[in-house]
This record gives sequence, C-alpha cells and structure tokens, in this order.
Amino acid sequence: MINKTMAVAVAVLLTFVVVTPHDNPSITVLNSGNDSELVISIPVTKDYYVKTVIYSVPVGDLSVGDTLLVQSEMESTNSLGFNIMQCSYITVADSPDAVTGNDATEDNCYNVIPDVHHGVTPKVGSFTVTEDMTDQYVNLVVYSAASKATPTSTLRIEPDYGRLIVTKITG
Repeated sequence: MINKTMAVAVAVLLTFVVVTPHDNPSITVLNSGNDSELVISIPVTKDYYVKTVIYSVPVGDLSVGDTLLVQSEMESTNSLGFNIMQCSYITVADSPDAVTGNDATEDNCYNVIPDVHHGVTPKVGSFTVTEDMTDQYVNLVVYSAASKATPTSTLRIEPDYGRLIVTKITG
C-alpha cells in the first residue's frame, strides 16, 4: 500500500515543483526508516483520548515558502473482540513527542472491527510554511476509543508495517 501512496506523493511533488514560486528549489526526502515505530501499542479509552506519536521525523528549520509533502502508513491489530475507533493525523510540531502543532493532514477516524482484525492507516498531505520555524518535527499522531474499553485495553501497533516519509522543498 505504501507504494501506491508513494506514487501519489511523487505526482503531487512534481506538481508542487512546477507551480511553487521557489527560484532554486532544493528537495530532500526524509524517511523514518524500518522499525521506526515509537510505541508498540496505544491505549483504547472510553471517556477521553490519549493521543500518541507513532512516527516522528526531524525536518530542522523551516522558512516562509517551504513546503512539506507528508505520507505515512501504519498498521494496528485489534485483538479485543469489539469495535475500536482509530483516529490519526500528521502535524508539524516543536518536538518528537508533540501531539499538537500545524496540521499537515486532516484528523479522521475509522473502525477496526474484530472480523477484519487489522487496521491500515494511510495518510497523505502537505504543509506550506507561512512563518519561519526552528527545529521542527513531523509527527504521525494516533488515538483510539471504544465504548467497551477497560483501563487496560490497548491496540497493538505492528512493528515495521509502516513509516513516515517527508519530502521537504526549500527555496
């Protein structure tokens, strides 16, 4: 699935390179790499959300007009026997564990049902810098909830079944 996502991102990248106002654009691809999951599970909550960073990629300093193209994929496993709502978004933030920042994708959710057992979360988006920023990170943030959750309910994050890729275009 990541190959389809990459193809879409490359097409978007080519569009940005052609239409961006950068005089001499520099393109850098940053990849979280194999086995880059920061956690092995996330809590499934009933009454509140626990947002957790799954992948983080440092992108350094950003200047007005820079563009970040982001793509990520993650797989989770539901072994709890009931539906779990799983939500995710990608943010540009001040630290590798920050769950808030500048949105690079929408926050959206879907159910990981017991019959399907696995949930795959592909994300593709972009962020154009409107003010200079120092020492930034791109983070994939995930959270989950279920009406039948207990205090010990967790959703397993499958190791090496995903990653976060950032294409940084600077001028």
